[in-house]
Amino acid sequence: MLKLVAAVDRRGGLGKDNQLLYRFEEDMARFRSLTMGRPVIMGSKTYRSIGRPLPGRENLVLSQSQEAFPGARVFSSKEDVLAYLGDRDGFVIGGEQIFRLFWEDAGEIFLTEVTLEPREADAFFPPVRPEVFEEVECIPGKASPCLFHRYVRRRDKSG
Repeated sequence: MLKLVAAVDRRGGLGKDNQLLYRFEEDMARFRSLTMGRPVIMGSKTYRSIGRPLPGRENLVLSQSQEAFPGARVFSSKEDVLAYLGDRDGFVIGGEQIFRLFWEDAGEIFLTEVTLEPREADAFFPPVRPEVFEEVECIPGKASPCLFHRYVRRRDKSG
């Protein structure tokens, strides 16, 4: 199953100039625990903003360019990524275009909502519509101004 993992402000802002808006250790620890040992899927801009492959994870980069991404497996289409994953879980980690591309394939969303005053952003997470995704968990941060949400895609009543 594909899972989306992101941290956003109250307006859905993800980042500005290819950088995260916020960085809290509690959120980073949650991200590590969710993704460690699993494939992470990202776009080329996200890979470049991180600057290296994420350790302990299989790094999959979706890119239309012929550019090399050291320590990562590169794919040119969403279909190739999905075929490569097969039945394995994969975690989509950004950016905005990649979240939108895999939106219909995602079965679960792990969303950190930062409750501080929103900052200027130029990349946004798609709106999570309650008729499509059911919130099954919302945990307040212990050491950060965050709410840790977990959403699961609602099953179609016909099947």
